[in-house]
Amino acid sequence: MQLLTKAPDHRRIVITGIGLLTSVGADRETSWRAIQAGRSGARPLEGMHVGSGEPAFGAPAVWPDREGMTEPVLQLALKSAHEAFADSRFYPDARTSDRIGCVVGTSKGGLASARQMLAGPPTGPHFGELWQSYLPHSAASAVACRYDLRGPSSCPVAACATGLLAVLKAADYIRDGYCDAALAGCADASLEPSVLAAFHRMGVLARRFEDPAQACRPFDARRNGFLVGEGAAMFVVESLSHARRRGAAIYAELLAGDALAEASDLVRLDSDADVLTKLITLLLRRARLAPDEVGYVNLHGTATRQNDVYETLALKQALGAAAWRTPLSGTKSMIGHTLGRPGGSSWGFAYWPCATGSFRRRSICRNRTGSAISTTLPKWPGIGRSTPR
Repeated sequence: MQLLTKAPDHRRIVITGIGLLTSVGADRETSWRAIQAGRSGARPLEGMHVGSGEPAFGAPAVWPDREGMTEPVLQLALKSAHEAFADSRFYPDARTSDRIGCVVGTSKGGLASARQMLAGPPTGPHFGELWQSYLPHSAASAVACRYDLRGPSSCPVAACATGLLAVLKAADYIRDGYCDAALAGCADASLEPSVLAAFHRMGVLARRFEDPAQACRPFDARRNGFLVGEGAAMFVVESLSHARRRGAAIYAELLAGDALAEASDLVRLDSDADVLTKLITLLLRRARLAPDEVGYVNLHGTATRQNDVYETLALKQALGAAAWRTPLSGTKSMIGHTLGRPGGSSWGFAYWPCATGSFRRRSICRNRTGSAISTTLPKWPGIGRSTPR
């Protein structure tokens, strides 16, 4: 095996399991096949309106028993976590639970529970349950309790960067010796009237379209916004030494992660893209990659007038001439803007094609709100997911 880093195995971080639940599929394989086919999960939202009675559109998660769901964000997180653990063939037990962490973020917590809680009296029979479900850390708590994960647990809340920062935090826990592995990711269920009304007032929701599947058009000259989506993305993150001991199959090794904040405005972006340019440059330096070694970039691509120009400018400034040769793509035109989850789904839609041999080995996933992660598929024999020896 050719080593990608000189760090000892217990400080090298690998991804061994992926769980994805999107508006185009109830699992990672179905979602990926739909993305490859260009299918969209956008559709009208029954009984919901924005503005002056205009019908609302979005990309709700595929869920067979949707009507029977309790708090959606908890159910999305639990289902995606189950798939990630099953994919990694790793099942925590009483002997290992105190060495397994849980880092699951949400952008806002359980909004459906918050709506129900505010609509009823504080003495109602379900008020306590609703209170617990609406808190931002509710998904992390639900996953940790379901799988008896007794290692460190936390809940990043960082808008669109939430999913990325969850994986970075899990990697830090492992490198610092707090645990050997962790379940990390994000779930988001924001198709709520209050959220849609806020984005409508901001002018960032897609409008003037005949077909919802054509509503969100990232990097198109006619772009005018996004549709809100929902779903979850979870990953089993381990030290390489832990993965080796149990003979785990590996999707990718995390080489480096970095984060910066554009501390200028809550919604407006720096027209020069200086912060994002610097972030990508720092990330490549930390990962010891040259711009022409980047094999694929998963774009944030919100289809807003500001973001797409900002993102394009930063990539050109950071990658130089290599930016023109680097394959680029995004998924919001199909699965919607999942708010807290985009970073997590970017990971999934970068790793999965690598594992199936659809893309070259190296990739960079980045997110508008200030985090970026460099990953590479391990150079073990063969294409795709491998078991180290």
